[in-house]
Amino acid sequence: LRLLTFGEPRTGNVAFAREVEENVPFRYRVVKKNDFVTSIPRSVDPATSLITATAFERQPLFYRFLVHYNNNMKKGDKFKVCELSDDFGCRNTNLAFDLSDHQSYFHVDVDEFITEKCELDKRRQHIASDSDEESDSSGNE
Repeated sequence: LRLLTFGEPRTGNVAFAREVEENVPFRYRVVKKNDFVTSIPRSVDPATSLITATAFERQPLFYRFLVHYNNNMKKGDKFKVCELSDDFGCRNTNLAFDLSDHQSYFHVDVDEFITEKCELDKRRQHIASDSDEESDSSGNE
């Protein structure tokens, strides 16, 4: 079983995150730059806030691991893998305010993808041809 999500909001609490981590060995949450949706509902940074253990267990929390692209997600762009579930040092969720970063991942417009009934083969061909055109026009690979 593999779990790979794009632009996922916080979907559970500590217990949920534990269950996912124990039962899904291959799991990654991919986040583009300042995607607003990926930081809701808001969570408290336990390193900078005083909260009780009970409050911490109830607050929204991600499971590990986050793959963060602090760029436009072009072919070959760098990314960072964050080891902690809610790694405020790896990705500053206070800066996550851009809804447009949620609408497109790897140059695939989410609305178009759904409208076209999620036809991956056509999307892959389109992405490949766009990448080829970009590298031809810029002189880079």
